[in-house]
Amino acid sequence: RGADAEGRLRTVLAADPADTEARFHLAAALRLQGKTDEAAAELAEFERFRALADRAYKLLQDVPDRPDATAAEFAELGTVLLGQG
Repeated sequence: RGADAEGRLRTVLAADPADTEARFHLAAALRLQGKTDEAAAELAEFERFRALADRAYKLLQDVPDRPDATAAEFAELGTVLLGQG
């Protein structure tokens, strides 16, 4: 069952690498199969994408509608969004 889940989740991530839910479940599926190194790497990617999503959310709540937003803040927002894929 873990191998089937792994295949399906890898297909999802091929279409959307920033899908944090799929990354988290892939890490679990890998762990169930005893692929602990791969699971740890996938969990690290999950954390990276989750941090990007959290930062993007914060910036999107703050920057676009603020009259004193700086070009650097818009640049950071763009960089974060691009980092999500």
